Amino acid sequence: MVGRPDAAGMRFSASQIRSRADRLAVVASRLDTLLASMTFAGPAADQFHAGAMDKLQQLKQASNVLTQAADVLVRGAASVEADPLGFYGSGGRV
Repeated sequence: MVGRPDAAGMRFSASQIRSRADRLAVVASRLDTLLASMTFAGPAADQFHAGAMDKLQQLKQASNVLTQAADVLVRGAASVEADPLGFYGSGGRV
């Protein structure tokens, strides 16, 4: 028999994931500021800027995905807490 999901553990994991997402967002913001303040000239500079902007977008995307994962865990924890019989949206089927 499968035990009841641990809502508190889900919320804890969500907070840990959200913390990492926030850190990535801070790094992305700092990188964005640094890139905006740099002066680029020439083909090598253009290539560097394009590569750095690509990595910046990847950082932002990773932060967003982690935030979404944390949101799923929080919603899941709320579902567990709201369903004392443990059906978790199964429509009463066990």
